[in-house]
Amino acid sequence: MDTINLLERTMTATRKILATAILALASNGAFAQAYVGINHAWAKESADELNFDVDHRMVILKGGYQFNDWLSAEARYGQSSTSEDLQLYYPYWGYLPTKYTLEQYYGGYVTATIPTGNAFKPYFVVGYSKAEAELSTRYGSVSDSASDFSYGAGLNFDLNERYAVNFEVMRFSDSDGEIDGVSLGLKARF
Repeated sequence: MDTINLLERTMTATRKILATAILALASNGAFAQAYVGINHAWAKESADELNFDVDHRMVILKGGYQFNDWLSAEARYGQSSTSEDLQLYYPYWGYLPTKYTLEQYYGGYVTATIPTGNAFKPYFVVGYSKAEAELSTRYGSVSDSASDFSYGAGLNFDLNERYAVNFEVMRFSDSDGEIDGVSLGLKARF
C-alpha cells in the first residue's frame, strides 16, 4: 500500500509540474513575437595598421525573435552607401590613390531589454559581427574580411503595440581596428 501511495503522489506531483510548465510556455508564447527592422547608421572606422579613419553610412536590415519581455535574438545585415578616397602607402609603389569600401557586414546577436513598464525600453546587445571590405587602386583591388565580438546599447521607444523607433550605439569590431557607430531605426513586430 505504501508503494501505491508513493506512486499516486509522484503522479500528482508530475501532473502539477507538467501543468506549470505548459502554463509557463503558454504565457511566454503569448508574448513571444517576431520582428523586422531597418536602421540608418553612421559609423567611424579606425584602421591601425593602415593608419586611416573612414566614415561610413550604412543601411542595416535586422530580423529577430523576442522570446519574452527581456530577451531576444536577432540577425543583421548591413551595406555601406559610401566609399572613401585615401592616399595609402604601398611598398614598391609609394603613395597611391586608393578607394576603400566597406562592402557589407552581418552578424548574430542577443538583446537584453530592461522592462520599464512604459514606452521607453533600454537594451544591451552582444554578439558576433563579420565585415567585408575592399581596397582598390589603378593596379587592381583586394578584398578582406574581419570578424569580432560586438556589443552596444540602445533605446526602443514604442509608438504603439506594433511599431517602435530606436537609437543605438554599437561597437562592431575591435580586432584590427575599431568600427563604432550610432544608428536610428524603425522596428515592426508581428
